[in-house]
Amino acid sequence: MSSVDVVYARPRTGPHGSSFRDLSSFLFKRFAVIATRNPYVQSFSSFRMVRGEIARAAAAVSARNTYFDVALCWFTNKVREVPLHLADERFRASGQSGYGLLSLLRHARRLLVSSDMRFAKFALALGAGSSLLSVVTGIVILLIKFISPEMIQLQGWTSVILAVLFLAAWEVA
Repeated sequence: MSSVDVVYARPRTGPHGSSFRDLSSFLFKRFAVIATRNPYVQSFSSFRMVRGEIARAAAAVSARNTYFDVALCWFTNKVREVPLHLADERFRASGQSGYGLLSLLRHARRLLVSSDMRFAKFALALGAGSSLLSVVTGIVILLIKFISPEMIQLQGWTSVILAVLFLAAWEVA
């Protein structure tokens, strides 16, 4: 294995013991391989061994939202898998994962955005579009308030919704 830079542990069976969780993870990774054109996404796992210089190079360029396994692929294509018995005993015992649905979705978003600039551009466009929509809507509401104030039935609600829409746009981007 001296010619390999990254070795991932591949579970012999579904690690979670939940058919739904294992299947959804498998299907998302399949989608990510196709969407990102990175064949190694299917191998990504928290259980890995990495050659020191590759790990240091990836860590040096990784930002807060960089998916570390994607960063590893920026520096090598010498990636292999080793089948191991992996089981999430905590999940099997309690039925509770360390990850909630929202954190899994953030994890997936980070993988996609780190992998391909198309996804980063899409997120930026979505955030900018949402901000623009909130500004235009705010202007329309202000015009209505000055031209025909009787049309506004509930005071304060519009400004709260516009603020949420505007600020949420920057969370997306």
